[in-house]
Amino acid sequence: GIDFSTLYQVIKDEYKGQSYTPEIWGNDACCKWDYFSDFLSAANPDEVDKITWHQYYCNGATTPLYDFWSVKLLDNLIDDIEDRVNESHTLFSNTAPVLLGETSNCYGGGAANSSSSFAAGYMWLDKLGLAGAMDIYAVCRQEFYNGNYALVGHDFLPNPDYWTGYLFRNLVGNKVVYVDDEFTKGRAIRTYAYCTRTKSAGSVYDYSKGSITAIILNTYNTTSASVELNVVDLDISLNNVDATWDEYILTSYPGVPNSRSVYLNGDLIELTSE
Repeated sequence: GIDFSTLYQVIKDEYKGQSYTPEIWGNDACCKWDYFSDFLSAANPDEVDKITWHQYYCNGATTPLYDFWSVKLLDNLIDDIEDRVNESHTLFSNTAPVLLGETSNCYGGGAANSSSSFAAGYMWLDKLGLAGAMDIYAVCRQEFYNGNYALVGHDFLPNPDYWTGYLFRNLVGNKVVYVDDEFTKGRAIRTYAYCTRTKSAGSVYDYSKGSITAIILNTYNTTSASVELNVVDLDISLNNVDATWDEYILTSYPGVPNSRSVYLNGDLIELTSE
């Protein structure tokens, strides 16, 4: 905390009179939660702009493929976020934005042939859905290129998580829609909902204001699941309106969950020269 105060003063002096001042994020702790707590107790809320920590689900060197859709592992993030947010608001500031400053699926560079595959999307999409619903300010993905868990492979082709992130960025807005039991442990069908991002907010799609995006993850060892969505308690009127929806269904190469190939509504997603 004292070191961050020194850093704050250095930056304040260096950028004095300028229109832009870099933000200070900290302390980006990884697993050493006593250190995280000590930092929060010692740091000055006026001198640290955002609170961060590292989050990974498992060890890339030992994680089997089936752990990528393990409900137990996915549920661990609920407790992790809750603990870090509660500590930040109790020991530091109840208004301090909290974010995942470094995160992916498996630490140690990821799991070979799994972290860069379709299977990794369970952890990535569930994390994005949970983070927004649990008031996480931002998620910083480790990493864009290099390592088994990168968004772009060594051949410079996007891995499946790149496409998942692309769809999330363009379909999901910044307002959360409450979903019953979304923080309940043991959910094999995992659902999150948001107001849809509009074109004016940067989406490549042109959905009207008031649209809703539902994220549904099927972790069962079956190819399909029956899901019924009941929209209630929203301040909208559907009278005389024909409700329509679009589906963006992501699947792997048939029977190969650790395939780098990902299909959208049955069509292989590929980069084009355009």
